[in-house]
Amino acid sequence: MRKPLTLIIPLLLLTLAVVGCGPSDDSDSEPIPDISASYSFATYLQDNECITLDFWQVFAFANDNGNGLPVFSAELEQVGAELSATLALPDCSLAGDVSSGGGFALSGACNDDGMNRTLSLSGVAEVDGLGWAVEEGGLVIDVTVAGDDGGSDGAVECSVVSDIQGSGT
Repeated sequence: MRKPLTLIIPLLLLTLAVVGCGPSDDSDSEPIPDISASYSFATYLQDNECITLDFWQVFAFANDNGNGLPVFSAELEQVGAELSATLALPDCSLAGDVSSGGGFALSGACNDDGMNRTLSLSGVAEVDGLGWAVEEGGLVIDVTVAGDDGGSDGAVECSVVSDIQGSGT
């Protein structure tokens, strides 16, 4: 009587092991991190087609860091995968999303009386101590200049491309 039992137990254990190693409902993707924070970004100019325009008017949402580099702050707020950012100018808000791994992309209008800008901000936020670090990111500013009537024909007149680095807490 012990022989059938000695054959069944290993067979039962083998069946459980095979069933236990079957496909899982869990995906391999990482969860979407909540990267909401107050960020400070430094820009490093790569390409400037807006040479005929006042540089600091193009970067009106930023400040001079003392060495001629634009630095700007952004409040990033997140709900699920949706991300929004508010910058210094009153009419300067961006919307986009964040993915697993902390990759984010935002874009939107950043306008004032003399200039209309469309900003595209992207990067990867990684955990850095108690906050977030963005080591490699990008900022593209597409500029249209308002006409005498305050309006714009909507055609992009020039673009500024910058690398960005920053941190958020």
